[in-house]
Amino acid sequence: MDNNKQPQSPQPTPSVIQPPVEKEGTNMVMWFIIGLVVVGIVVFGIYGYLGKQQTSSQSAPQGSNQPATTSENFDKDLNSIDVQASDSSDFTSVDQDIKDL
Repeated sequence: MDNNKQPQSPQPTPSVIQPPVEKEGTNMVMWFIIGLVVVGIVVFGIYGYLGKQQTSSQSAPQGSNQPATTSENFDKDLNSIDVQASDSSDFTSVDQDIKDL
């Protein structure tokens, strides 16, 4: 036998690191939980906003001494406004165009 031969050592195979494979179910559960959190935030936000509006409207003084506004009151208010007459000569060309139609 030949003593010069060294025993052959097995060649190491290159190792490939593979990322861990996630199960599809865990990903779906994560998105479901995120969706629940978002819906919860939106619901509680709306609830808080509407609750704040109700408390502010209750704290405002009630105008029971004021009469209910009707169309008659609006007419009186509109007629009481003094509108100064403007120079209608600005619209003569527009009036003429409308008459020509």
